[in-house]
Amino acid sequence: PYRVHAGLGFYERQEIYDLYTILRFLANHLDDVALYGALRSPYFGLSDARLYHITQSAGRSLWERLQATAEPAVATLRDWLLLSRRLPPARLIRRIIDTSGISVLLGGMSEGEQAAANIEKLIAIARGADQLPEFIAELGRSIDDAQREGDAPLDLASADAVSIMTVHAAKGLEFPVVVLPDLAETPRSGGGTIMVEEGLLLGVSIPNPANDHEREETAILRLLKDEYRQKESAERKRLFYVAVTRAEDHLILCGEMPADVPEHGKVRMAWLAHCLGLCDEVYARGEAVLGTLRIPLTLDPAAIPVEVQEIAPVYLRVPDDLFAPEVPAGIPSDRRERVYSASEIEGHLRGSGGFGEGALTRGLIVHEVFRGRDPAVVLREYGMDPDRAGEYQDLYARFLASPLMQGIVRDHREVPFSVRVNGIAFEGVIDRLVQRPNGAWVLIDYKTGAPAGDHTIQMAIYRQAAAQILGGPVIPYLYFVDADRWVEVDVDEERVFAEIRRAVREIEGP
Repeated sequence: PYRVHAGLGFYERQEIYDLYTILRFLANHLDDVALYGALRSPYFGLSDARLYHITQSAGRSLWERLQATAEPAVATLRDWLLLSRRLPPARLIRRIIDTSGISVLLGGMSEGEQAAANIEKLIAIARGADQLPEFIAELGRSIDDAQREGDAPLDLASADAVSIMTVHAAKGLEFPVVVLPDLAETPRSGGGTIMVEEGLLLGVSIPNPANDHEREETAILRLLKDEYRQKESAERKRLFYVAVTRAEDHLILCGEMPADVPEHGKVRMAWLAHCLGLCDEVYARGEAVLGTLRIPLTLDPAAIPVEVQEIAPVYLRVPDDLFAPEVPAGIPSDRRERVYSASEIEGHLRGSGGFGEGALTRGLIVHEVFRGRDPAVVLREYGMDPDRAGEYQDLYARFLASPLMQGIVRDHREVPFSVRVNGIAFEGVIDRLVQRPNGAWVLIDYKTGAPAGDHTIQMAIYRQAAAQILGGPVIPYLYFVDADRWVEVDVDEERVFAEIRRAVREIEGP
């Protein structure tokens, strides 16, 4: 078995670009190209035929057309859109990985371990970013510029396979046996017909009238090419040094010996031949001597002698009365636990819903304004008219003037949670938690549009999560923003959690 390890192509890897397209869509749900890429990626796996069918639905954008279908991707993308406005990039990517099930798919791929390690590396890079748009812009620049970045390192020592890698990827690593093939490879000639030196020295090739206008190199171009070749030769020798010093026990150098052995040859075999003084006499002797180092030479690699050490086993006496615990019948799986969201459960039981692109955008804007952001800034981010800022400011002022919000003692907005309810793991974000003057805690979830729909599953999960966070009972309320209406939600938890358990069984299967 063997494993191929790439060198400096981290930003060119497909798993990085797939996440890039998903993040682009989450930052701008009107980006049809990004959504096409996300749906076509392994995260959703829609075929070209299915994508064409979706484009035939009614709607102005691909996202609006997708919502008119019964695709399971709709509920997932809605969840991610909401989280993208609340979570920093690193936590958002982690949430995407955990809820998409992509780790299972990568586990069955030949290079899945490397892909998974690269995703973890991207999450580590994202920890340095606070805002999603800035992170996407920086990631896009790295991809477009083909920035030289190595793949995430793997635990090569535990891999029972031959590792095939570039010299760049091998930096800092060591192996018992290292093979360097094709040392007779001729490097490409350096330079072109136009070269520019950092000091604004320009070298070109120009037609020579005295030689039938054949193009000839100017003296400056010849000088720049010579400097370039010297730098390239020094870099090739440096990389060759890195390669040969990766070996712990055995180093095997393979290549065709050049006809002549110049002192300043271009190919690596020429360097070796010059350093070791290789000639017919040395080959006949079967070894080259370099100081105290004796290097075996052969035309047949199988003839290279290998040292074999046999170590006699050491037997340990086990006491007769040693307690031997009973071996368990099975080994528990280390599969990561599935984490759900309230909308995923609701979507499975009652369908994905039918609010359109405009309603979704309005809901996202309301959540941003109600968390205290400047309405004009939020509207610009969504490509909306900032002159409508007064409309959203009035909605928020009306909410704050509600009787339930008067005299509140504590006010917490956008409260993330990760809890276990009845043995099921849930994650989400509570819109608002406020404490009334009498000490009672109230959970508030904003809703846009007409007061309608069954939200008992969401509110049951959120109430349990809030109770675990606060260590006491919580009263759940829905606030319908457009109607300025408060609805206290009465939850029959026994019935609701029976529905949730049924949904989980159906989603996870046998």
